[in-house]
Amino acid sequence: MIAREYDVVLLPQIDDPTQVMALKGIRDESIPVVGCAADPHAFLKHDMLKMYADLKIDLSFSFFPPTAFYKYYPPHIKYTQIPFGVEPKLYDMVRPWEERVDDCLAIYGILEESRNLPQRLYDRWYKRRPAALRPNHHYKLRTRCSRLPYVIHTKSVYPDQDTDQLPDVLSSFRAAIAATTTFPTIKYMEAPAAGCLTFMEVTDQNQAITLGYEDGKTAVFIDESNYQDRFQEYLDGPGDPKWRRIADAGRTYTMNNLTNDTAADKLYCLMRTILGES
Repeated sequence: MIAREYDVVLLPQIDDPTQVMALKGIRDESIPVVGCAADPHAFLKHDMLKMYADLKIDLSFSFFPPTAFYKYYPPHIKYTQIPFGVEPKLYDMVRPWEERVDDCLAIYGILEESRNLPQRLYDRWYKRRPAALRPNHHYKLRTRCSRLPYVIHTKSVYPDQDTDQLPDVLSSFRAAIAATTTFPTIKYMEAPAAGCLTFMEVTDQNQAITLGYEDGKTAVFIDESNYQDRFQEYLDGPGDPKWRRIADAGRTYTMNNLTNDTAADKLYCLMRTILGES
């Protein structure tokens, strides 16, 4: 039973059925419940509608756009986009622009292709499942980019990298790629926060535009039709001052608007609104 003296219940992620038992009796309370939404396609793995009802979710949030959420969820479930994931203190000290590699582009994260037999068997098995649940569904352009000779996957040069090391790893490069097919991920914020000129996949499908970056001002937008041309424009003149201006503006925008600190402020305001406070 939830103690009545609490104002709001905040759940770190809504995708674990055991939360229902852990918070047994919550429906008997009048305490609002706010939760971080799981990836939208988790709807296909769990009975999320029942979970939302059992947990009495008043509002859910995450960094992906509403279009991704409502692709699966009915409109009566309330959702708001609050980008988060960049911890400011980890990005306070990044390498100077002059000390970075400028003849290649960094990329990181899961790729579409499988490289060994267990992964291939895993992929074949998952072809029976809805496309959104297959490991190869979300990284089409990212995988294409990774095959270009001048694109370096950071794991190949920094195999032991973890979250705390990521800012230093990324800031070894002047330019980085953030590409996700279905909706933007935290990578869209991590690369600019590290001071990289960030080439972002922005399409009608993934709605990465909702993060607030601007093409040619705080990032460079790419899609399947133009990514190689945009990369080549940079590689033909990496010393052009405009690239640094875009990188610096992207870092400033990210640190001012898309960090865990700004997310906490937005979440606090939402909670006050739910409670009927001004």
